[in-house]
Parts: sequence; C-alpha cells; structure tokens
Amino acid sequence: MAFFNDHVFINSVYVNKSFDLSDSNNFLYSYKINHMKKFFFLFVTILVFNSCTSNNDDDVVSDVIVGTWGLLSEYGTPATDCTGRSTLIFQNDGTLTINTFLEDLDLNECFDTGTFVGTWEKGDGDEYILGRPGVPTVTESILFSNNDNTMTILETGEIAFIYSRQ
Repeated sequence: MAFFNDHVFINSVYVNKSFDLSDSNNFLYSYKINHMKKFFFLFVTILVFNSCTSNNDDDVVSDVIVGTWGLLSEYGTPATDCTGRSTLIFQNDGTLTINTFLEDLDLNECFDTGTFVGTWEKGDGDEYILGRPGVPTVTESILFSNNDNTMTILETGEIAFIYSRQ
C-alpha cells in the first residue's frame, strides 16, 4: 500500500482515501470492477491488433497447376520407364522444381540429369511464366484436362509435353 496525498494505491488499484476501506464488500466490488475494466481493455486491444495484422495467406498462390506432375509424353513420344520418372513440382509459393531423367538407348541406361529449382507465376489466360536462375524466363501455354489431372504444355501452338498429376 502506498500513500500519495489524498489517494491510496492498493495492489495497483486506485482508491480515494475518503473511500471507506472498512466496508470490505464495497472495496471488493470496486476492486473487481477495476479488474474487469483492465481485462476488457486488454481484450479489446488484443482483438484490434489481431484483426490488423497482415494476412500471410495473401502471399500464397493457389492455382490448378500446384502439385507434382509426372511426364507422360514428350513431343508425341510416350514416356519410357526412365523418362517417365521426370517430374515438375509446382508449389504454392511460386517455386518450381524440375527433375529430369534421360535414357541412353545405346547403353540401355537411365540418367538422372539433375534437379533444377526455378519459379512460376500465372500469366494471362492459359499462360504461365516459368524461370530458372541463369536461363531466360519463358511463357508457356498450359492446358488442363481430365478433371485438371492432365497438363499439356504447348510450344508454338503444338503439344510439346503431357504430364499427369501424381
């Protein structure tokens, strides 16, 4: 309890000295009211700040292209057991991961040509802008069919690659 002129502070609760401290019901009532006011103020403050925070979901892109896609055919040639292991992985954050496999028919071997990480973004209409570090970005027309489970990439209007959702 601290005294300052005509006022008393009891456990952070302001009480005027003229207030009758002997009446415990009156004192407790005042004490509860002050705590409820503090609680209400804290609640409103938290509510206001919480509703004013930025929504990080705005940075997330949701598109039919998001997912993992396995190669079905390349320039009209069906994928082999080897080349069929090639995938494109489009993530919500705009990241594109490319895993490619090539088959050497002379050696009868399958080679993992590596994993490349790039970016993607939705363009106008059926266009998507694909990029990799050190390589110029390309704009491709990409069509979806079979309940959005088949992706067809066109080059100069012709079918270049067909992928299926995995």
